[in-house]
Amino acid sequence: MTAEQPTNERSKPIDADATVTGSNASAIWVIVLGIASFALGFALVHVTLPDAPSADSEPKNCGAAAAPSHENPVSSESVETSDAPDDASDEASDDPTDLSAAGAGGLPEVPPAPTPDGIRMDGAPLYYKCWASGDASGTKECDRLRVLEKRMATRLYVVDECKKAHGKDDAPGLLSLGANLDFSDNTIKFWSGPSSTLDNASKIGNCVRQKLAGLPLYSVDHKYEKYRMFFSIDFFDPKQRERMLAQKRKKGRQVQVVKDKVNVREEPVDGASIGRISSDSTVTLLKKNDTGDWCNVLTPSNREGWMICDALKL
Repeated sequence: MTAEQPTNERSKPIDADATVTGSNASAIWVIVLGIASFALGFALVHVTLPDAPSADSEPKNCGAAAAPSHENPVSSESVETSDAPDDASDEASDDPTDLSAAGAGGLPEVPPAPTPDGIRMDGAPLYYKCWASGDASGTKECDRLRVLEKRMATRLYVVDECKKAHGKDDAPGLLSLGANLDFSDNTIKFWSGPSSTLDNASKIGNCVRQKLAGLPLYSVDHKYEKYRMFFSIDFFDPKQRERMLAQKRKKGRQVQVVKDKVNVREEPVDGASIGRISSDSTVTLLKKNDTGDWCNVLTPSNREGWMICDALKL
């Protein structure tokens, strides 16, 4: 008879139902721990750290700061200022303080400066053609751009510099400068005209085109958008010119101006005005026209022109 083996707890068969019950209990503890961890994290974020933004929230006032305040709106007109003179007539000042920082086409502006000896404008410019965009045929009945003419006259020192760089310093002659003006984009382009008598006129013209590309076009009254014109610039020997003027003064006679602010014109009647002269001045009378009502005179500044004879004490 075999001795009875003692019963061992570990040797008992495992109950299937008990296994299920133990697994459920473990799962419940895992869930409880997960909920507790989430609750703790939520409390840390929203209670312990109340100022921290949530991950899916947008920054406050995003984009609102870039918008102008409705209480004090700032328009483009209020921040964009112009230094252009109010008076755009041919009497307008061309002082450097009247000029903006940028010239034609937004290029750096060439400031005005005194005209050197030996160079001058030879009469009024020739307006070859003017037209509106889309009308290339244009017309020759152009309005005069008097402010531009004045500005060009105060930049003759640039033309003189170009002649010294590419021509002969002491060579007299005429330089014809063509100019294309486009007010739609504020650009001006120069070139040497065919009537130039100077050596290396084309090189001088190229130099002027580069250096005067910033000649200002703002505040110039104009009827058309585009113009083609020619400036005639006279290079002369100052000593020879002084001798010529001395001969004219010797042949003429001194007369008193008796009317105030009298126009001196390039030609009688409707010639372009080259300036005005006051009643306290003396001019040299050179000759009269055929009808005897216009007098050819030499002004105290050695400008030759025509004025009405009634303004002189003859």
